[in-house]
Amino acid sequence: MATTISVPQGWSCLAFVGWHDSGKTTLLRAVARILRSRGRRVAVLKSTKHRTEELFPHRPGSDTALFLDDGLRDVAVAASDGVVLETERGPLPASQLAFRLFPYAEVVLAEGFKGDASIPKIAVMHPGAPREHGTLEELLAAAENVVAVAADPATASGAVEGLPILDPTDPEAVASFVEGLIIPQVEEAVTLWADGREIPLNRFVKAALQGTLKGFIGTLRGTEGVKEAVIRVRLR
Repeated sequence: MATTISVPQGWSCLAFVGWHDSGKTTLLRAVARILRSRGRRVAVLKSTKHRTEELFPHRPGSDTALFLDDGLRDVAVAASDGVVLETERGPLPASQLAFRLFPYAEVVLAEGFKGDASIPKIAVMHPGAPREHGTLEELLAAAENVVAVAADPATASGAVEGLPILDPTDPEAVASFVEGLIIPQVEEAVTLWADGREIPLNRFVKAALQGTLKGFIGTLRGTEGVKEAVIRVRLR
């Protein structure tokens, strides 16, 4: 069980983890609605045990099925109401998925990813949740990088050491905790990814990169008022 808060440098993903029927989806939805109402740009990333063909079955002979039959494993279908992405470049860390899929989100709320140490997590055990799936102690032992617990303080205090205990029936307070933990990490931030790995940057390098890029981008037409930019560079 983690006892120190560890937030990925400059990024904005936090997961809600818990056993089946623990209330994590309900709490995540409430927090997402509250953060949106506060003007935050929110995205959601959900982990599932299902395979993609179970979620998005392809009709035999369809274009997507033909591409997959040809051995292509990176196929995206852009519809008028969304995008379906097929890829075998996984399982990727949640922090990398959030960075690639939602580059303009301030907060990416994930569900699941218990063993993914790349993102901080809130362990959820709603007071009304059934206990036959697992205990809070077992959840904390199974999850990596837990930074807070959303559970009944009367029952959680004995299992939690050195972590904040949040009331899962008070999503406003949970949203404030998430906002206070995540938002300072992404404001005025520079994030560097190289071949799928996040590269730690010290304060001097971040300031130098931010100042240089801001100066160049500010000279370009169409960048007036832009708050965030994503640049991809091929080095070879």
